[in-house]
Amino acid sequence: MNRGSVDPIYRPDGTIAWRARGPRPERKSLGIYATPEEAERVLLGVVEILHAAGRGLTLAVWGVRWLDARERGGLHRATKKDRNRWRVHVATADFASWPLKRITARDVRVWVRALMKKEAQHGGEGLGRPISRRTVVGAYNLLRRALADAVEDGKLGTNPAKEVAVPKVATDKDGWTYLTVAEIAALLAAPRPPRAKPEHRAAIALAIYTGLRPGELWGLRWGDVTLDGERPELHVCRNRRLPTKGGRPRYVPLLPAAVEVLKAWKRERSGIGGALVFPRSDGGCHGEGYDAAWRSWRAAAGIERGVVFYDCRHTCATHLLMGTWAPRLRLEDVSAWLGHQDLKTTQRYARVAPGSLYDAIRGPKLTQRHSALHEVTT
Repeated sequence: MNRGSVDPIYRPDGTIAWRARGPRPERKSLGIYATPEEAERVLLGVVEILHAAGRGLTLAVWGVRWLDARERGGLHRATKKDRNRWRVHVATADFASWPLKRITARDVRVWVRALMKKEAQHGGEGLGRPISRRTVVGAYNLLRRALADAVEDGKLGTNPAKEVAVPKVATDKDGWTYLTVAEIAALLAAPRPPRAKPEHRAAIALAIYTGLRPGELWGLRWGDVTLDGERPELHVCRNRRLPTKGGRPRYVPLLPAAVEVLKAWKRERSGIGGALVFPRSDGGCHGEGYDAAWRSWRAAAGIERGVVFYDCRHTCATHLLMGTWAPRLRLEDVSAWLGHQDLKTTQRYARVAPGSLYDAIRGPKLTQRHSALHEVTT
């Protein structure tokens, strides 16, 4: 029996509602809810009733109980991310509605291989590429931990995911992309789409030139911005209303283009007031639903590729390493700029344009020396 689903509903104003739909053949709407967690609980209540007749504890029911226990244990940030990963990748598996004891290693292996071919989506839009291996590994690790705890809790004899491995894939970009110089110019010069707000162009430009995460952008306050003096910069200290990822604030230098964007936007908001740089119309902080606005700007610029708003961050990192806007930066500098916890995370950007990094280390003196050596040896 199919477990049912929790499906997003993308509204014209950019917000998202969530619809719970019952299992087949009871495939009916169970209502529309403000959060995916509310919809998930209603759906699981129905699933528990349907499986109560001696079929045993299912993965779907165990998963939510397990995530609830993790949240009670204080893993708030990790649990929010894990709930979304579970809902999108694990709860949609065929074996989600099966009793735990029925799931085999072969079932998990088939599921992993299917995930490797699953199309990446963002804001309900297919991106025309498979999800990254990193996403697959994250979903697999989540399932493996859930089943391991089921074994420890006496709900399961052995962990069927323990011996399964995620296959290696030959990919450099691992599911992400970035905007070219021409695409950036087209995006920032595009006519404002219908129903788009004046803030959208400024927010997109700042995301490109600073590489801030969306939550960091929406949590940015004017008190965090230094535009005058020899060191214009942003003090990035919050993700919306929470601390930054990893809990470590940082200072991000402002490129001249970013300074111009912020000064122009500040003039436009003169007399309006408010602490946030990019507030909602009611003065509050933006939530998740900004993708509809992004897609309208992307279409107005004639960009047909599946570039998502978060790719503005990848765009900034890539062009900092390529030296598009300023002298090329070292990997360590870009890592600090983006707030990465590990240099390995930054290294993926170096694969996009390795020639740029090789050119940076050669320099004119090294090139002349190489030419002289060539003359001597010939």
